[in-house]
Amino acid sequence: MQKKKNKITLDSIYNRQLLSQHLFNEVTESDIGCIPDCEDRDMRFEKTVLQIIKETTEVLDEINWQPHRLKNTKTISRDSVVEELIDVFKFWLNLCLLYNVKPQEIYDVFMAKTVKVEEKLRKQFEGQTHA
Repeated sequence: MQKKKNKITLDSIYNRQLLSQHLFNEVTESDIGCIPDCEDRDMRFEKTVLQIIKETTEVLDEINWQPHRLKNTKTISRDSVVEELIDVFKFWLNLCLLYNVKPQEIYDVFMAKTVKVEEKLRKQFEGQTHA
């Protein structure tokens, strides 16, 4: 019998990350998790942005991004890249948690922004032909 897969939704991922942040506070006996509307939200936001930058550099470390280092090429591990991307995503979710940006708002703003970007792209390349 095959194991039934859970339905994947942004809501379920968001809520799971929120639970993790509450657990972080509980286990560490502190109040430093990324919880909506906390007192020192701006400081936590800044630190989380820095953590995203750090994790993003770890994504780069997993790929051959420096073409001038031919001797240091390595086999890229997709699993390692995915794991680092998830680290970035989890910290990004923490930013959303800090400002109480809910999944529906993420979706709505994402869709609206996508339309803007696509319109700008079409306008920029309007009338050009591609070989």
